Amino acid sequence: MDEADFSTDNIRVVLSIATTHDRPPAQIVLRWHRKQGLVPLPKTATATRLPENLAVWDFELDENDMLQLLRLDRPHGNTQPLPDGRNSSF
Repeated sequence: MDEADFSTDNIRVVLSIATTHDRPPAQIVLRWHRKQGLVPLPKTATATRLPENLAVWDFELDENDMLQLLRLDRPHGNTQPLPDGRNSSF
């Protein structure tokens, strides 16, 4: 995976959309997935974030938001660095 996949420019896109909607970045990403008909499986180790992860139904991402986020998508679908030799079971 390319270092550019996690560039600050990509992070800025999500942060900008989050600011526009007055939402945390995680909600933007979760809503983006739902709007595509996908079922994200968010997890949290912090109980206070659970309601935040579920609160993605009362706002909409407009066409411009979706286009900006879609440009960040990678054809291989990975959102995490590829596993190294120690984790080859992934």
